[in-house]
Amino acid sequence: RFGIVGGLSYTNTHQNTVFTRHIGPIDDAMDFYAYHFSEQVYSHDVRLNGLLNLSLDMDNRHHIDFRNFYTHLGEFGYLERKGISGPGAGDGTGLIPGQYIRQLILSNSFRDILSSQLNGSHDLFKNTNVKWLLGYSKSNYDDPDQRRRTQLADFVTGENGQPVWREPYVGTNTASAINWGRMYFKLPEEIKTFALDIEQPITIGEFTPSIKAGVYVENKERSFSLRTLGLAQMTGDTVLSM
Repeated sequence: RFGIVGGLSYTNTHQNTVFTRHIGPIDDAMDFYAYHFSEQVYSHDVRLNGLLNLSLDMDNRHHIDFRNFYTHLGEFGYLERKGISGPGAGDGTGLIPGQYIRQLILSNSFRDILSSQLNGSHDLFKNTNVKWLLGYSKSNYDDPDQRRRTQLADFVTGENGQPVWREPYVGTNTASAINWGRMYFKLPEEIKTFALDIEQPITIGEFTPSIKAGVYVENKERSFSLRTLGLAQMTGDTVLSM
């Protein structure tokens, strides 16, 4: 007997979210907040899922299954963040207390997962049962070009009561991609598994215990790569850091 089960799904969604955040208080001081933020997030997600399972049964003594699942998600996101920094600010990136903050983040990321399993169950000889499994899974997260830009303005506004925006200053020669820059990063992972189980019942009079033995092996590999490209302005000079 042979069986097959398969499926395919596709979704395409757009979402727009507006919310506020209040980070703080710190040290139980209600007025010692870090930031007040208002954020607008737009996202466009496209997801593709696939499923394929195969099954083979021979004489009710040998059974083999082959299971496969794949999913892929592409996400485009745009975030616009506005707010003010309070007494608890000061994180080393040029964001200091007492300023207006505007931050833009643009990303286009991809995620995919592949999972496959080949397993079998066999009745050998008179009553010996052997089960085995081969497994492979692979996942990957890729954000090839995340763009960030942060601008500051003092509480003293310019003409027409509007803030005068400027790029954050940094105190070192290393630019930060958080302020004005681009980030490229990947996170792949690969897992390989093998399992073997043997069960042998024995009869001792009316007592029928089973002897079981097995082995399980797993090999997991994961890596992370990150590259940043930042542009920062230092007291009128421009410094490019990679």
